[in-house]
Amino acid sequence: MGLHLLPLGVADATSAVHFSSAFALECDGRWLLVECPHPIRLMMSSASKAARVGLDVERIEGVLVTSAGQAKASGLIALGQHGRQVLGRNTALLAHPDVLATLPAAPTELPPASTTTPNSLHHFFDVRSLATSHTVQFGPFEVECRRTLADTPATAVRVSAGNRTLGYSSDTPLDEELLQWLGASDVFLFDGATAAHVDAIQRLEPSLRARAQLIHYPDSHDAERSLVPCVRAGRWYRV
Repeated sequence: MGLHLLPLGVADATSAVHFSSAFALECDGRWLLVECPHPIRLMMSSASKAARVGLDVERIEGVLVTSAGQAKASGLIALGQHGRQVLGRNTALLAHPDVLATLPAAPTELPPASTTTPNSLHHFFDVRSLATSHTVQFGPFEVECRRTLADTPATAVRVSAGNRTLGYSSDTPLDEELLQWLGASDVFLFDGATAAHVDAIQRLEPSLRARAQLIHYPDSHDAERSLVPCVRAGRWYRV
């Protein structure tokens, strides 16, 4: 048991060095993917080989998407098509309804008489709605979400399993209240896109600051000398 984290990518959307930010969570042999940028299968292969952990799409039971941005969801349709056409099943898709409404449409080949809406994500995914009002259970994972201050719909999340909780900010402007919300986690990953975000984490009380790690940081950020620890793709973490 326990909750484990495998970062697949750690960068922002403009990186020339790293894959876009995404990670997989494991508890008791069950896997939840968080974010789904392109090329998601290559990202899983690269990270799992580096960490010596067997991970490919057939082991992913669900994917949690926090935003419809290119760096968060550009690999979603390919993942869904692979699940349905190759694995013969629909992968679970977890997202807040406001995020679901802005996700890219899925190309389908539905017969004219079908009652399913053409270009519907429901054709390729088992869609599960998250809510800010209550926790949603998915296998061993319990998911809480909170809207961020981003211009387009985006949600921060806390994912609990194996008596541990991982928090994740998703994309967000600086939000002191969100930092406190994430601080209820055993470990939380925060958007490291700007120096202001790093400064805000450094100002946290020591007990909260010790739980923070950066993700979604630019190529210019020196992960080796960072004042706030940075998660690294292809490393196996126990939350």
